Amino acid sequence: MEKQVRWETPFSDIPFLGMWELVDDGELHIQVGEGLPESSIKKARKWMVEFEKYATYRNSNEDFYLITNKIDTGNSINVENPNWIEQLKSEHVLFSDNHKTPVHFIFSAGDDILEVISCVEPKITELK
Repeated sequence: MEKQVRWETPFSDIPFLGMWELVDDGELHIQVGEGLPESSIKKARKWMVEFEKYATYRNSNEDFYLITNKIDTGNSINVENPNWIEQLKSEHVLFSDNHKTPVHFIFSAGDDILEVISCVEPKITELK
C-alpha cells in the first residue's frame, strides 16, 4: 500500500513554498522559494533542486492532486510502495532494467505538486 513519508529537506517546513522555475534540459532543475517570485518577501529564501538523472516527472495543480491524495508530511515527501512506479513497470517493459532502484519524490509548492521518479536523490543548494 502506498504511503507518504516525510523527506527532510531545507524547505520541508516553509509555510508557503512556491515553485519559482522548472527547467528540463536533460537534467531537471527546480527552483523553489518562500512565497511566489513576485511576492513582497524581500529576503525570501530560495533553493535549487537538481536531478542529474530522472525517469519521469509530472506537475499537477494542487487542487486536482488533493482530490485523491492528502499531504500532511511537509513540503517534501518520499512515497513508499508508490502506485506510479508500479504503473510504469507494467506499462514500460524496460523501466525496471533502466531504473533499478526508483524513488518517488514529491514537492508541494504552492499551487503545484511536482512528482519526480529518480534513482538518485537530488542535489539541493540554497541560493543567495
